[in-house]
Order: sequence, then structure tokens, then C-alpha cells
Amino acid sequence: MNQVAFARRDSTLSDLKNRAVPASQLLLNVERDSYQAQIALERLVLGHASDPDGALEFFAVNAGQTGERLQRYQSHTVRFEGEGAAFANVVRAREQWLSDAEAALAAPGSLAAVAATQASFAAYHAGLDEMAERYEEIVVSLSDRSNRQG
Repeated sequence: MNQVAFARRDSTLSDLKNRAVPASQLLLNVERDSYQAQIALERLVLGHASDPDGALEFFAVNAGQTGERLQRYQSHTVRFEGEGAAFANVVRAREQWLSDAEAALAAPGSLAAVAATQASFAAYHAGLDEMAERYEEIVVSLSDRSNRQG
């Protein structure tokens, strides 16, 4: 293998290791944290939480982690086509979900408030899923490219 091929392979492996895999992992963690937050929120609002204070804290911690992880995600992006717009949509959908969650917390027992959080959560998650799927494709593509270069 010549020097140019080694450099290309190093670049591909670096992109895979330092950008695509961490970004993909962060998106998966955001998905997990948001699911946990939504479940805690629903249990709390519907009165099914055995420890309401604990459920509220669990919601707040997990919802907060989604924001922290999304901020960290930005340093790992591979800048795929449409990524900026997709990320902005996820951020907006997350903000709507958190706004609906705040309204639901102020309306204990409200099925309508829970339904609103479920709808905004679904939109938020659809955006996350779309980005995560794109990253899975990128990881496979970079891995395949590295194998061909090796």
C-alpha cells in the first residue's frame, strides 16, 4: 500500500473514530434519555409515580441530559447533506416537547396534556431517528471504505 492510500485510510478511520461513531452514540443516548424522561413525565402527570419527587427529578435529569448531549453532538458532526437543517428541526422539536412537558406538569391528571407531550415527543423522536439512521449509514460507509482501502 502506498503512502497516499495509507493517508486516505488514516483519514477515513479518523472520521469514523472521531466523528461518526461518537455522533451516532450521542444520538442514541439522547433517544434513550428522552424516552426515560417521557416515561417519568407520564407516570408523574397521571399519578402513577410511587415517588413523585423522585420521578420529577428523574424527568429533569434525563431531559437535561438530552440538551447536554445534543450540544456535545455538534462537535462530532460529519456534516452530511441536510444535517444542519435536521439538527435545527430536532432542537425545535425538543423545545416544543419540553414546553408541552412543562404544561403537563402544571396540569396533574390531564390526559390532554399528556397527549400533547406524546405528540411533540413523537415529532422530536422522528427527527432523532432520522439523524441516527443517517449516521448508521455513514458508519457503515466509512467502515466499508476503510476495508476497501486496507
